[in-house]
Amino acid sequence: MTSPAPATTGLERPVIILGAERSGTTLLYSMLANHPDLYWLSRLDNRFPRATRSICLLRRLGALGVRPRPHGALTGTIARSAGFNPPSEGVSYWRLIFRWGDEDDYRVENDAFDETFLTSDLRDRIRSDLGLRMLLLRKSRLLLKQPGFALKIPFFSALFPDAVFVHSVRQPLTNLMSLIRAKQQSDVRFWGTKIPGWQEMVDAPAEVQAARQLAVVAKTIAADVQRLRLGETRYVQVRFEDLTTHPEAAVRAVLARCGLPVDEAAVARAALAPEPRTDQDQQDSTLSWPAEVHTIVRELQSAYGYADG
Repeated sequence: MTSPAPATTGLERPVIILGAERSGTTLLYSMLANHPDLYWLSRLDNRFPRATRSICLLRRLGALGVRPRPHGALTGTIARSAGFNPPSEGVSYWRLIFRWGDEDDYRVENDAFDETFLTSDLRDRIRSDLGLRMLLLRKSRLLLKQPGFALKIPFFSALFPDAVFVHSVRQPLTNLMSLIRAKQQSDVRFWGTKIPGWQEMVDAPAEVQAARQLAVVAKTIAADVQRLRLGETRYVQVRFEDLTTHPEAAVRAVLARCGLPVDEAAVARAALAPEPRTDQDQQDSTLSWPAEVHTIVRELQSAYGYADG
């Protein structure tokens, strides 16, 4: 990380994307990353998280010589976007900050961070580094995304008291099936957001792990939004289905709710972004699921206003 510097301008009203894995957070992040006012961590920033000034210089030079290509979620991938030096969740960057460790040596109990995790030193380091990056790239607003942030709303609200949280939601059954597939394709025992108690679930079936993750994420976001009184000015909900079927209208609505100017070129690029793969899971697989999983799906469908099915 760069040594603390008084570069904190431009950190007003950062936009922080929330949501469970496979709920459309990468698609939304990619779409918003097309906006010229927004700074986001790139693939280069994730590869070299300590090289703030050098990477920002490379990003500026690269932008001069490359015709803008639309950023969008890459079909058939997890958390990957298209475009030159595309947006990244910045796992390496945040691991450096939070000292997560790895799957075999996870150094924090779980991903739920409240305001007590924010020390004055950590506040200064994060704000100084991100402020410097924005200053070097001449960006006026900050855009951050990672599914684990859904359990860190109090932390980020303390770090950025005027942050706007944008919550991507998806039809719960489809979301669950996509998350199950991601878990089955992973080589770790508990893939995704480390919800409280995840250590005791490492041997549970993928559908149970996934359902509990979705339930905890949804309940945590709802509780934090209410406790922190984020209201309509600091909490925005967008549906994955709207992003895929009416991308221009959905992006315009999100930009307006976040207080960002509606840049028509950015909206057009977002609409041209590659659409994610349509899930084609066999519904028959649900017959073998435990009753707990079906109950969670029904509860989430009710909470988010989706019809049963």
